[in-house]
Amino acid sequence: MEFFQNLWDYICIPWSWIKLIWSHASEKKYLLQQGYIEYPRFAKVDKEFSKAYQYLNPYQITQTYSSQKKDSSSIYGETPLHEIARVWRYFHLYDSPLVFDLGAGRGRLALFLSYALSMKVIAVEKVPLFCEKLRKWKSPLLSVLEADFFSIKYEKPALIYLYGTCLNEPEILLLIKNFLKNATPLQILTTSYPLDAYSSAFTTQGEMLINFPWGKTKIYLNKTSSFKQILQKRI
Repeated sequence: MEFFQNLWDYICIPWSWIKLIWSHASEKKYLLQQGYIEYPRFAKVDKEFSKAYQYLNPYQITQTYSSQKKDSSSIYGETPLHEIARVWRYFHLYDSPLVFDLGAGRGRLALFLSYALSMKVIAVEKVPLFCEKLRKWKSPLLSVLEADFFSIKYEKPALIYLYGTCLNEPEILLLIKNFLKNATPLQILTTSYPLDAYSSAFTTQGEMLINFPWGKTKIYLNKTSSFKQILQKRI
């Protein structure tokens, strides 16, 4: 039995690396053939950004933070930019007045949304080093909020991006409770699951399949009900 387990590990580890390399290659191809050409402002920023992290590993930074804070919930990952571009086109999200990137990490996605897609973005991240470095890229469309995203207040209509694949059910329910505190209806992009699976206060507006370095999953566009409907569903 141990032999077959070792054999399976031997097969899976190289395969995971192949998927990771393929994902990075696909993103690089998108940026060189399309992204940088369409969005020259982002091209300049992204090249500077890559240099800033040339000798820094975001996975190691997150691991160090988690160890210091004894926070096992901090898991690092990035959404490929070519996939986010597909999501924005598919759901026609260009008119969103404000975007919250929850768990923004080093903030490359937030930079893409602000510099390439001209979205007003608030990058929410609790790792201080990521926030410190991201603030160096000053833009009237980009703000950095150093905070735990479980306690954010949403006072205006907004679109929220939540890469929540690794969240457990109590954490998802805590986020939902926070979303429903707000009188303003929200649109929320979630990976792997729709929010109406956890609360009837949400409706699923659409879904699509996207690729991550670790494999494929669905992304869902959720919407909270109006304030009146939320109050009715709370009672």
